[in-house]
Amino acid sequence: MSFLDRFLARRSRKVVFTTKSFYEGYYKKNVSESQLVVEENKLETYNRVRPIEKMKSDKLRIAYIGAFRYAEIIKGLTEVVAANQNIILNFYGATHDGPIIQGIKKAVNENSNIFYHGPFKNPDDLERIYGENNLNFVVYNNTLENEKVAMPNKYYESGFFNIPIVCANDTYVAQRVLENKMGWTIDTDKESISDFLNTITMSELMDCHESIKTLDKQYFVV
Repeated sequence: MSFLDRFLARRSRKVVFTTKSFYEGYYKKNVSESQLVVEENKLETYNRVRPIEKMKSDKLRIAYIGAFRYAEIIKGLTEVVAANQNIILNFYGATHDGPIIQGIKKAVNENSNIFYHGPFKNPDDLERIYGENNLNFVVYNNTLENEKVAMPNKYYESGFFNIPIVCANDTYVAQRVLENKMGWTIDTDKESISDFLNTITMSELMDCHESIKTLDKQYFVV
């Protein structure tokens, strides 16, 4: 945290954070609890989308939604899925042309069970996207300081649409996922991704889906 950040934080009447973990990780020494305001980055539905009441159960269908970062994780994911035709992997989103998107397109061209669907409109397309899948892959690089404390919007989307989530160990989002019984946490290496995806059962996914359905949706939406 820069000197300017500390200076402004100390002198502000209120300081808004998207997660309490960000406050505790970076600002607790400079911002008192009385100054703290937490405004989580929840889903804004605009009444255009509804929760998924019946999740697909024919085979494991993985969604990777949004910005494509963490090249090694994505590479490991595509290689694991390429080796198992009983798994489907769907990429949704847009990014600047570069090594990551080129790697995704190469995996799509070489494998009949990996798909890239391009850009989407948020929130209008989210019900369709989550309805096509039964596992939200949110395994980000947990060695980066921001990723350790961040709450990705995919957490709120999974909670609203009732789709199980898998995320990286040793992160704040992992803590929240486990507390609310919304999914699983794994390490980010290829072997860990493989172990999880090749052993998770449809029964476990469906049980998790039913568990998420019982959660109050007000926790996930604006």
